[in-house]
Amino acid sequence: MCGSPRVRSRTITSAHFSDRTIRIVECRVCGFIGIPKGRSSYHDVTDLDEIRVRTSGTVRVGTHETPGREYQMARMAVDILARRDPVDVLVYGAGRSVDNVHIARLDGVDHVAIGDIVRLRDDADFVDVGRPSSGRRFHVVIASEVVEHFREPRADFDTLFSFVASDGLLVCGTNVYGGWRLSKDRYPFFHDHTAYYSPESLLRIATRAGYRIDFRPTGLSRGRKRYVLLSRSERVMSRVACYFGTRTYAPSEARPEPEPGTPRAPRRETS
Repeated sequence: MCGSPRVRSRTITSAHFSDRTIRIVECRVCGFIGIPKGRSSYHDVTDLDEIRVRTSGTVRVGTHETPGREYQMARMAVDILARRDPVDVLVYGAGRSVDNVHIARLDGVDHVAIGDIVRLRDDADFVDVGRPSSGRRFHVVIASEVVEHFREPRADFDTLFSFVASDGLLVCGTNVYGGWRLSKDRYPFFHDHTAYYSPESLLRIATRAGYRIDFRPTGLSRGRKRYVLLSRSERVMSRVACYFGTRTYAPSEARPEPEPGTPRAPRRETS
């Protein structure tokens, strides 16, 4: 991840899943945990019903009836940007979620596209994210439970960044590793998880690509779930700080509404 040769490889058995053992490669400099695995089975999916979803008792994946996590992430991002002109939104790695339908109804949203490495739906504007963008950019890009599946994180993040406008906001949702015992952590043992990021490793990814970065908790997954907010724009990241100046948690399916009495982020003023 960071290019350091100071790495170690070891095998870990889960304390929660007796039949699950993984080999990891751990960087002693940036703290990144790589979990080498073969080609993702997602490339071979031909039907939405083949996509497995772990919901943990919450409505994580949006349905036509109920908005899910990606809707909440997009709602937050649109409020943070508070643009006077309508925004375009990309749901990166949409999978089974139909949150694009709910996002399209938000005030301030002009258009919503869904991006994936395989095309499984014909009911929305589709973007092939299996390769870098050829020029199309979005004000808001949402990547929920995506980056932990990256096989080549540096290259895969570069592809993800290529879809973000220069004054846009990227919101990734993932668990962030804090140095605890991995054998007691369920996250690295989940199916197809190949990258477990420390804050330092994500900071290095962001800095290398010219991005600023912020981390915000959601109240999910024993406090390890984070929204990772990234933008090239100093103004946008200042708005991120102001937005969370009055909020304890980022909105998610478990905490969908701002806390009582919390004002919206102020609209941008023009001279």
